[in-house]
Amino acid sequence: MTAQPIAPLTDRLAWQALDTHHQSISQLHLRNLFADDSARGESMTAEAVGIYLDYSKNRVTKQTLELLLQLADESGLRARIDAMFASEITNKRKRAWLEGNNRDAVMDIELDGPTSISIADLREDVTQGQIVARYELQGQGDGDWVTLSKGTTIGFRKLDRFSPVTVRRVRLSIQDANGNACGCLPTLATMVSGPPTIPLPKNA
Repeated sequence: MTAQPIAPLTDRLAWQALDTHHQSISQLHLRNLFADDSARGESMTAEAVGIYLDYSKNRVTKQTLELLLQLADESGLRARIDAMFASEITNKRKRAWLEGNNRDAVMDIELDGPTSISIADLREDVTQGQIVARYELQGQGDGDWVTLSKGTTIGFRKLDRFSPVTVRRVRLSIQDANGNACGCLPTLATMVSGPPTIPLPKNA
């Protein structure tokens, strides 16, 4: 499974649905919301690590919460949470540019041995502007190279999340660039511990 590019915020389906939803509930009164849902005071709460959140007294409905969760999913929130608990595995590993010019380049990184990876943390030097226009990330285990993720721009930082795969080498191919393609150095991460359990709304 390759990573899908994230659309601009206002182009995401959940954002557009939330905009329409906001117009439909903007005039609702809280006393009507409580009258329609007698369990609202209990269902619209969350508690974790000693913190209690009661959002029942906000102008939100079950549909609001569903759309917010959909927006979080469309925004790649899970990948960013996973990255917070990931370890960087390419630091000080043997790497080499196999070829390169101002428009394209290929970098190979040899790992210490078979390594499970699930996140690509890609960054480029943007001090001279955004350079990368198209790229592909591949991994190799004991057989052929397989595509892990691909996309267009990278910018200051881009997280690509994909199904866990065990590899011995990874390869970043910058297929098109607006300047020096070798200015983008990849960083790859593998999970060292699972992300914390995030309590979802009881009625979601």
